[in-house]
Amino acid sequence: MIIKAKNTLSYADVLVGEVWICSGQSNMQWPVSKSYDGDLVAATGNSSQIRLISVPQVGTQEAQNDFNGQWERCSAQTVSSVSAVG
Repeated sequence: MIIKAKNTLSYADVLVGEVWICSGQSNMQWPVSKSYDGDLVAATGNSSQIRLISVPQVGTQEAQNDFNGQWERCSAQTVSSVSAVG
């Protein structure tokens, strides 16, 4: 994707589609790697059409405008740490 104005921005590997937001209490932190057959799920977790992002917990009651996180392609390495519940 290329955006041109006063300057030009170029982005590669862009997907368009649904965004699923999974939120909840502490059970949402249960990672795929610790679930039943989590290693098998992770090994078969390669999907070029799915992106994952985790929003870190911040110990504040103040609204936040940004966070440290990055969209990653779903792979055996990235799916292991995401929420198995989600």
